[in-house]
Amino acid sequence: MLFDSGIKQESRKVLLEQQSRIPTCFRLLRQLSDLVLEFRCELERGSFEACGLLLHEAWEIKKKLLEAST
Repeated sequence: MLFDSGIKQESRKVLLEQQSRIPTCFRLLRQLSDLVLEFRCELERGSFEACGLLLHEAWEIKKKLLEAST
């Protein structure tokens, strides 16, 4: 289930900073990109539990991206 918390944040600054760090984070970005196709396949199969696990995996990768940027 997804919920809108109503909290709005400015993402431009964060995205610009992430973009400048692409060369150092390429491996993690590739892993994140690869998950998209896997997620689509699981979604088309109706494997919602697998989709949830993939979303969690993507979140873990995104946290690593944040760590790599500091």
